[in-house]
Amino acid sequence: MKHLLWIGALLLCLCAPGRSAAQQLVFADTVQLVGELAENDAPRSYTFVCENQSDKPIVILRVDTSCGCVKVSHTRKPIAPGERGEVVVTLDPRGHEGALYKQMPLYTSASGRRPAVRLALSGVIRPPKRPAAQ
Repeated sequence: MKHLLWIGALLLCLCAPGRSAAQQLVFADTVQLVGELAENDAPRSYTFVCENQSDKPIVILRVDTSCGCVKVSHTRKPIAPGERGEVVVTLDPRGHEGALYKQMPLYTSASGRRPAVRLALSGVIRPPKRPAAQ
């Protein structure tokens, strides 16, 4: 019985994942609620702020998008331990009426092939606003 407990403890230690990249680069919010937008509203930008909680600099390599309605810019320089970085997402609602949930996987120098985190915008895009009759 002692041997089984010892083997179980050893397997648990070997199989337990190390600190993941998502834990190293911590975002205050990974989902931003955009509320309701009209299709003819101007593009709006949303900022995701992160902090490097690891002991090594981390570089945001890329943020993928699945739609041309979303443009992304992010901190390009290495984010030192304890420093902050940001990802700015600009949403253009034109031609995208309906429920909105856009996920954007973010890859870092510490995340390897898997995304460190998935950022998202959530809301609703309504039909175009009509000008008020004069």
